[in-house]
Amino acid sequence: MHLKEDFPTLIQNKQPGTSETTMRKNFITPKLVAVLDRCQLSMRDSVFILEATIEALGYNTDEFPISKSSIQRIRTEKRKERAEAIKVRFQNEVPDVVTVHWDGKLLPALDTRKSKEERLPIVISYANKEQLINVPRLESSSGSGQAQAVWNAIVDWNLEDKVQILCCDTTASNTGHINGACVLLEQKLNRDMLIFACRHHVYELVLKSVFEVKISQVTANPDIPLFKKFRDNWNGVDPDKAQCYKKKLALHLTVSEIDNLLEFYRTELTKEIVRDDYRELIELSVIFLGGDTQRKFKIRPPGAMHQARWMARAIYSLKISLLSDQFKITIKDKTALLDVCLFIVTSYVKPWLQCILAVKAPYQDLCFLKSMKAYEKIDKSISKAALQKIIQHLWYLTDEISVLSLFDDDVDQETKGKMVENLTKENLSTHGKRYIPSKEELCGPLYEKNIYDFISVRSKSLFDRLKIDDSFLHECPATWSSNASFQEARKKVSTLRAVNDAAERAVKLIQDYHGVITVEEEQKQFLLRCVQEHRKIYPDCKKQTLKRKFIE
Repeated sequence: MHLKEDFPTLIQNKQPGTSETTMRKNFITPKLVAVLDRCQLSMRDSVFILEATIEALGYNTDEFPISKSSIQRIRTEKRKERAEAIKVRFQNEVPDVVTVHWDGKLLPALDTRKSKEERLPIVISYANKEQLINVPRLESSSGSGQAQAVWNAIVDWNLEDKVQILCCDTTASNTGHINGACVLLEQKLNRDMLIFACRHHVYELVLKSVFEVKISQVTANPDIPLFKKFRDNWNGVDPDKAQCYKKKLALHLTVSEIDNLLEFYRTELTKEIVRDDYRELIELSVIFLGGDTQRKFKIRPPGAMHQARWMARAIYSLKISLLSDQFKITIKDKTALLDVCLFIVTSYVKPWLQCILAVKAPYQDLCFLKSMKAYEKIDKSISKAALQKIIQHLWYLTDEISVLSLFDDDVDQETKGKMVENLTKENLSTHGKRYIPSKEELCGPLYEKNIYDFISVRSKSLFDRLKIDDSFLHECPATWSSNASFQEARKKVSTLRAVNDAAERAVKLIQDYHGVITVEEEQKQFLLRCVQEHRKIYPDCKKQTLKRKFIE
């Protein structure tokens, strides 16, 4: 669907209290409406800015519709037109297989009779694209309430036959066996679905368990006493005088292992990193490993603490450990923090950064499981806590999802060959949506398994679900790089995301625009859709970016 912008067009304007009409120049285009919305400008602020701009350009302000009522009417109309055009364009372009993401957020209620309201951003993703389709208000945040809201959005956008993957956090309201949103959505869709449990959420749970076993006070509230004390005394420390823990690291890691970690972190820093806290975590890890010999990285002042973000606790812990010589801290707390930081830097940050791609999830989770078992040699309490948590979340080691490792470059050809052989193997286990190890497996065999041990004849269902031509399975893995069907299959699965970041970005969007510009429900949905589109087209205000066409 195409929209055309002319500057300016003539519109008919009726004079209040008379039958006279005048012709006004309508210069408020869809792009201008999107900019006003993105910048959160009220109708009143828009009048001041537009009137001054028209005057500065040498035009007669009487010739333009710049009253509050005119601007509100035009913005409302064009916002609706644009939002509907976005929906039609999406429906024309959407492929046969998509993922639906959702994540609830409790916000201040706009209704004076209530103090809070639950919103559920719902996002569709495919390839490298994301589309916010709705942010409904929930009467109940239960599994049934969320499932109904997601289902309504899917039906409204005609996606009933296209949604094949459900991506969400692993809370009971989402993944419960009876009343979880995923189970209820499967019933509504009348078919079995792939469940992509958010791996960032899973790994944050692992980090939480490690903190709990080492430092009990970190779970009490967002204002953790130790971290608050560090923040309050920041002006008394010199961030350029960070400690080096090479001797401590040498007790547990070889020189080559430390060098490999540093190489990995330095390579990550050359990539485009979406979040600033990810970059900060990597930089602190390099400093901790003694890799910042040229002192390129600066330890930033401690930022906000959030109860739900264990990433912030990791960053705080690293800063306190690196600057502990300048900060009054008990030996017990210093030792505990150092143990946590050693785990974070050597065993946690790397898998965290590699969480995103679904094709890497099965093999990486298996490797992390084994590494936590091996961590017993360094710290038994951390190893036990991490294992107890990750074992509860082996979502990517089920028959159907583990076969994604065929497309993982970290898996060697010999292993892929054995995976193909096992595609004919019957599997009598009934793990369902996640792999649940038996007591016998937990005693040892689980940690000896390879990724091909999780493959069976049921793994083939993935190819049907994702509409993948599996003819490459008849060829030797060594020839797959030149096999057309493999390359096409790899292209399809390589963009699948195993994290719920798309929904988290939508949560941030609704937080930014909650109660802004409009409180009318339909217009709120239109506004969020239009702002998301404008942010995609213009992620920054560089001149080259601003030259991009707003309307195709």
